[in-house]
Amino acid sequence: SGKEYDYDSVHYSDHLAVLQAYNKFNHILETKGYNAAYDYCVQYYLSYNVLMDMRDLRDNYRDHLIRAGFIAVNNDDGPHSKMDNIEIMDSRKLEINRILCALCAGLTPNILRLGLFDKDSNGSKRGKVKGQKRTFTKGEKIIKLVDGSAMGSISFHPSSLLYNQYNQLLENKNNNQIESIETTQRLRNAYFIYYQKTASDGGQSVNVFDCSKVPHMVVALFGGDLKLNRRRNKVYVGAWVKMTISELHAVLLKKLQAEVERLFRVKVEKDRKECDVFAQQRRLTEVFDIILQ
Repeated sequence: SGKEYDYDSVHYSDHLAVLQAYNKFNHILETKGYNAAYDYCVQYYLSYNVLMDMRDLRDNYRDHLIRAGFIAVNNDDGPHSKMDNIEIMDSRKLEINRILCALCAGLTPNILRLGLFDKDSNGSKRGKVKGQKRTFTKGEKIIKLVDGSAMGSISFHPSSLLYNQYNQLLENKNNNQIESIETTQRLRNAYFIYYQKTASDGGQSVNVFDCSKVPHMVVALFGGDLKLNRRRNKVYVGAWVKMTISELHAVLLKKLQAEVERLFRVKVEKDRKECDVFAQQRRLTEVFDIILQ
């Protein structure tokens, strides 16, 4: 489509960066031909064969979604009837937040949190020893990535676009340049999804590959089951992510999760008329767009 996404969004997402590179490649291929597309790959050190494989896979996946009823097929017999479906997937209607929702749903439970933590914290308060007194002493705070496990130091792989950003953040913290409340709050709400991680040095060092920063509401909706704590003022998302949220909002989010699951079942089992299902899908998408604004 040739569409370029917002720089800041691509800057914090390996997935969106790949998508932008592919869209540019596909646009050149369709408008200028194979030779120009090959020159584009050479100029930016991209694999022409891999991008062509992505193109074929994308077409196959689109056809599968059409057959499964997840993309509406126009009734007209014009030559651009299939292209209309392509535009549905690639047009500006598909906002970045929707892409991040799909990524989070597909990559869960591969979630990281970036924030200011106690030096020995793993980002989760679960597993606390029964009867242990809670301390409010302000100890040393460090910036780090956590995934709720007891694994060692986690970092972005050098191939990730986030690698330099993370190292710059650490450097600023070491130089006492991060002091504002606004910056601290922003760090506490930074969640990332990733595709794969590898451990070295006996598990003391962990690198994560193919990462994207996702809004906390995306994590709440697609990061796993929601469970209220005993005081009913916070929720656990999945196995370890904890968020402060009102009981009412938690219940509404759980209802939305249930509606998404129900709609998937209806579409797969084809128990309802397609027109009814697509109307429900549009309404649900509109709700998500409002929440994620």
